Amino acid sequence: MSTIKPFRGLYYTDKSTKSNNLSRVVCPPYDMISNEQKEELKSKNEFNAVNLELPNSYEEAKKTLDEWIKNKILTFDETPSIYIYEISYKVNTETYRLKGIIGGLKLPEKDENYVMTHKNINNAYEIDRIELLDKTKCEFNPICVLYNDDENQIKHMLHTVAKSNYLAKSKQNNLIHKIWKISDPDTITAFEELFNDKTYYIADGHNRFKAACSYREKLRETENISEDHPANFVMTFFVDQNNEALTILPIHRIISNINMFDSDDMLERSSQYFDIIKCKTLKSTRNTMFGLRRENKNAFGIYTDGYYCVLVLKDGSIMKEISNQSDAYNKLDITVLHKLFFEKILNIESEQITYSQSANKACQCVDNGDACFAVLLSATRINEVINISKNRENMPPKSTLFFPKPVSGLIFYSLDQNNEK
Repeated sequence: MSTIKPFRGLYYTDKSTKSNNLSRVVCPPYDMISNEQKEELKSKNEFNAVNLELPNSYEEAKKTLDEWIKNKILTFDETPSIYIYEISYKVNTETYRLKGIIGGLKLPEKDENYVMTHKNINNAYEIDRIELLDKTKCEFNPICVLYNDDENQIKHMLHTVAKSNYLAKSKQNNLIHKIWKISDPDTITAFEELFNDKTYYIADGHNRFKAACSYREKLRETENISEDHPANFVMTFFVDQNNEALTILPIHRIISNINMFDSDDMLERSSQYFDIIKCKTLKSTRNTMFGLRRENKNAFGIYTDGYYCVLVLKDGSIMKEISNQSDAYNKLDITVLHKLFFEKILNIESEQITYSQSANKACQCVDNGDACFAVLLSATRINEVINISKNRENMPPKSTLFFPKPVSGLIFYSLDQNNEK
């Protein structure tokens, strides 16, 4: 069974950008946009996709979308297509390219298990995306799933077909995004066959995936929708799980509001389960954590009261005593942190935890007196995420930050079949 489907993409015309460079009209996914950044994006271009991706109201998003289609700011592809999407970036002098396919992913039925998840759904985010989808009948950003391409068949075909002129391009924060259109029926069929019977692991977009499933069920209750109705699919960026350009970044923890906090007491209580390595700087802390990670030891960094240290788990068997989940789950650094350190040792509640992608900013919160201590983490590995997904387990909140992320604005997916005509 092929679970990938072409669709008539909705995309910006030259009328809105005066070229195929979309740098001023694309935006990050909705859950990565701050209020300040939202206003900044709007000021770049009146047609910036943030007006649709993160609108002031759902009604406003529908009105904006309808006007942009009517005024030819956005146009539909003439024929159903799949789209080759590439995100490239440099690290030092080396260029990395994350290349995959954007197409419709068939939403599974309740008894089907070819789409695997690893996160709990945020109900507020899911409801928000359902409401936006219900009002606009459009998806503005693809979810991202991983698949296995051990024989490199899809990789070879992607390299072969993405040689023509690209449909659109954007540069954002040192990342270059390009998209190509593939409308040739034979090529599409070849891709569909290569995706037969694959299992997919959601890397990014759990809330949007669940929202798409919920919206489909809502339609089924009110309409007799056909099997090929667009609501049976979700716009998806399909990526090879072995692509070296794909990585996971760590999300650090900031702990606040502990009455009578005593860092010495915290470390004393921790010493029953952890060896404690003192470090002089953030850099040496990271280097120590990196070395321990290579030795497959569970460790995380602590910054408090002006000094750094690394806590290294002494005996992993303690995790079996406090967690009834799989060995793969219990061996994660993030599980050791939350289950043992936060819950068992310190009795930390979720309300006391905030998150930061920047280790420097997390430590600054401590220096500024806004937090008691910061926890510095190593990144979760992709194979660990896949193993957790296979076990049908959910990782603790903010366990993964996949990089790089697709932007909103290169291609949209309309569920409104009347609008496409």
